[in-house]
Amino acid sequence: MANADLAENTVVDSYEDLTRKISAHSNTIDALLEQYLVLLQVYTEEQARLQSAQQKINQHIARARFEGQSVSSDDYDGRMKASRLCYLADDTQDSKIEYTIKTTVSARKDEKSQQTFEQADTSEKSPHPKENNDPDEDDKQKENTKQLNPLHWFGAFATQPLKQAQIISVQTVEETIPKIVSTSAQMAGLEVEIRRARKWRGKLQMRLDRMKEG
Repeated sequence: MANADLAENTVVDSYEDLTRKISAHSNTIDALLEQYLVLLQVYTEEQARLQSAQQKINQHIARARFEGQSVSSDDYDGRMKASRLCYLADDTQDSKIEYTIKTTVSARKDEKSQQTFEQADTSEKSPHPKENNDPDEDDKQKENTKQLNPLHWFGAFATQPLKQAQIISVQTVEETIPKIVSTSAQMAGLEVEIRRARKWRGKLQMRLDRMKEG
């Protein structure tokens, strides 16, 4: 077995073999570059879409302020949280990024809200509904529910421009930004493959040049 491996390692490619391998690497590089250009087009379009969204958000916020809606850090405190989060998982083998968009409601609040709805539904169906003698608790639950939507921090009646700014922001986080991140990761993976293919083609070309000189 060792002799067979040694014999395989000492095989010298002929001129035709080197030419064929160089051509194969060139075809591979061309195919990778074609994929890269497609991704670059997608990346450029999504970047333009992101810039447009940011401009629209700023315009809607400016319009909301013009209509008398106070929109600044003075109108909320540290309790305000983002309404969406993007979770990324990098697949290094395929140079892809898996992303998941989740609403920023903790599991505790999810379970509590679900229990509240179930209890309310059960109370309505029960012949002897349970009375709640603690109005403060009801007010607290309503307030917690309100705080999940950042618009409630700007008053009970948020203006339409402010609502539009929120809609565009959510769409940007859920669609545009994840696509930009994913496309960028794929482009980076292709760059590695292209450099590797060019490196091997260069080595083969050097061997071919030495063969010509010899």
